[in-house]
Amino acid sequence: MADAHVSYAANRYSVPWTYVGYTVEIQDAKNGILRFYYAGQQIAEHPKQIGRNQTVSIKNTSKESGQ
Repeated sequence: MADAHVSYAANRYSVPWTYVGYTVEIQDAKNGILRFYYAGQQIAEHPKQIGRNQTVSIKNTSKESGQ
């Protein structure tokens, strides 16, 4: 089963589950914030992780949450 995470710089960041299977764009603002976009619309934002192999999730991104 696919999950709602995007891999970037050896870490994984959540996006809304409705984007599973789609290609999203990542903007690394170089200020510690990553922004995730689909079709020009921002769909998620996370603090950029410094380490490796970390998973960052926000609430309401799973299919079970209904979002």
